[in-house]
Amino acid sequence: MREYDKRDIQDGQRRLRLLNNWAYACILTGRSLGLEEQLQDLRVALEGTLPTLAANFRSTLVALELSRGNAAEAVVLARANMDRVQRRQQGRFALELVRTLVESGDLPGAMREGRAAAELTRQDGEYFRGLGQVAHGLALALTQPAAAVPLLWEAMAFTALAAETRCMAALYWMRAAGEGPEALPTDVRVLFNDLTEAGLRTLSGPEAEFHRVWRGLLGADTRLELRFFGKAEARMDGTPVRLTRTGAEILLMLSEHPGGLTEEQLHARLFEDGQGVEPVTLRVRVSRLRERVPVTDSPYRLGLEHDSDLSRLRRRLDEGDVQGAVEVYRGPLLPGLRSWLGPIIADATHTRAGIGAAVGLIAGDERIVLDFPLGEVRPWRDGEEPAFWFRFPRELVATALRDRLPDWVNTLLLSCRFEAHRDGPYNEFVYTFFKSLSTERMAYCERFYTETAGAGNRPLEWVEVDGWTVEKRCPHQGAHLDRVGTVEGTTITCGLHGWAFDLETGACLNSEGEGTALRVRGRTDRLSEFVQD
Repeated sequence: MREYDKRDIQDGQRRLRLLNNWAYACILTGRSLGLEEQLQDLRVALEGTLPTLAANFRSTLVALELSRGNAAEAVVLARANMDRVQRRQQGRFALELVRTLVESGDLPGAMREGRAAAELTRQDGEYFRGLGQVAHGLALALTQPAAAVPLLWEAMAFTALAAETRCMAALYWMRAAGEGPEALPTDVRVLFNDLTEAGLRTLSGPEAEFHRVWRGLLGADTRLELRFFGKAEARMDGTPVRLTRTGAEILLMLSEHPGGLTEEQLHARLFEDGQGVEPVTLRVRVSRLRERVPVTDSPYRLGLEHDSDLSRLRRRLDEGDVQGAVEVYRGPLLPGLRSWLGPIIADATHTRAGIGAAVGLIAGDERIVLDFPLGEVRPWRDGEEPAFWFRFPRELVATALRDRLPDWVNTLLLSCRFEAHRDGPYNEFVYTFFKSLSTERMAYCERFYTETAGAGNRPLEWVEVDGWTVEKRCPHQGAHLDRVGTVEGTTITCGLHGWAFDLETGACLNSEGEGTALRVRGRTDRLSEFVQD
């Protein structure tokens, strides 16, 4: 893209295709942070004018959702492409749909779509026939592996196919044939050189089915995979291991101390100040864990090669790869939201009184409450029914948390990727809160609410906004137009709540009635001419 821009090539569509390819490469190499909003914006902008390009960006969004393990969202996007593209393009998007159905566990649906794709492209050239063959092979690999092996092996040799499609065929061939990467043709094996785990996750299938394949390609001898961010999980050779909470804590301690821990050291780390827990209790719990995971005695140590998401995060940070570290972390959002929004809510006296209820946030499978009466951010309690709630895709809230977005109204809500509920009438304080998620913005709102409490006797003040002289305060709720007002043509809009006024007449464009008009003295240059005359 840098080279393209240096040459000043005047071809907007070609640059958009290049941008989409760059985004796809970022996903396959584990650098997808911050891509979703860009891709969504471009897809929406292109939908009505360049539908084929819009489909390409939607396809990249499918890859992004697959890399994050969001199968349901990926299926919806893939079906949208199949419904909107022309017949000639359906072979390509049928492969994408089959891949998402496999990820979601809908193998009958994958078989149905895979057979249809093969039939649809049977009489086409090598490229489209190859796409249909890979789609059929993917569906067969997890249901009839012996039938999938020859189809996928032949498809790998189709050099007309894109590299990622040949990689996908190879991944499913290895799964169906039970072979490792050393069995692949050399020209196919080298295609995997730059792929990360995120790329393998995007192109293959459910982790439970492809764990051994990934391990072979990544060159890892790890037999035990541990995850501690979010819900604690362990997999032995790709098979989930059932863990108790204490078992997960023991694994965390031992994975952080590869040299081992004595019984006394492990006891001290697990049970602060002893907590009345006898050493024999620890021995019993280690013994139960040992039934599932090899743990040595004297000292306690994990008895096989292992890796964890915590270790990977540390390695990324040690390498200075902060973005990569954020990609690894997929833990709960509550601690971050509490540290960010908690102080803002606690100090927002007028806002808390104006909302006067709990506001729920649902981000994926995590449920959080902004408790305005108590002034805190806390977990959503069982059976609780907040007066207001919003449901967002987890990635949107994670991005807002990462970037500390101060205005969710013009970002998360404007994306239209949310559900909302309220008991009772519209509450303007809720709307204003989500535009004021910084200490500076909330301080301004709180000062405004304090000042408007006695606004009746305030003298009229005039200010200049982009060449127009208008009264200082918006007639709606008194916001300072010299701070939050913007002018486009002959319309001024108050940024606090979106009220707009005609600068020629002062009339409010959002509402009618007494007290809604804005007092306008006119354009500043005209006033200067009048004074000079």
